[in-house]
Amino acid sequence: MLHLTAIDLFQERGTWVYSADSGTAKKLKGRGFTAWTTTIQVLAADGTLTYYMHLDPEMIPNTLRAAFDENKTIEVKKGDLLGAL
Repeated sequence: MLHLTAIDLFQERGTWVYSADSGTAKKLKGRGFTAWTTTIQVLAADGTLTYYMHLDPEMIPNTLRAAFDENKTIEVKKGDLLGAL
């Protein structure tokens, strides 16, 4: 059985967003995600998926942005900067 837990944290525009866990990050593309928001997914070693939505594409760090521009995944550590809202 698939179990989903979601927490929406409402913050001001420009609030920095950090990874809650270490894992493999990728930028999600396709209808439902990029139509209205920039979304980064982090897959942790235990299989937990964390989604970071409503990110400003201009505020994503260059190392992440370069990987995402090439449709690659990139390893992130807990506490790494992912971008800003």
